[in-house]
Amino acid sequence: MIYVKSFLVGVAALIVTALIVGAFFLAAPVMALMKHQAEGGVDFYVNRPFIPAWAILIVAAIIFATAFYWSFKRSKARQ
Repeated sequence: MIYVKSFLVGVAALIVTALIVGAFFLAAPVMALMKHQAEGGVDFYVNRPFIPAWAILIVAAIIFATAFYWSFKRSKARQ
């Protein structure tokens, strides 16, 4: 049961991270639209660089492993 809970915590960490990163990517175009409505706004350039898939997978694995380990260690300490 400890492994299942730890797995679910790892998946939840990935979902929360994806939501936060997605919000950052959506915030830039919204800010650009809001700037055009106000006078005297400062313009900014949104550059979306290519991020290779292996880098995304490595970061996702690190996030999952960290959350899994933290939850597993915490569950073991409670027993």
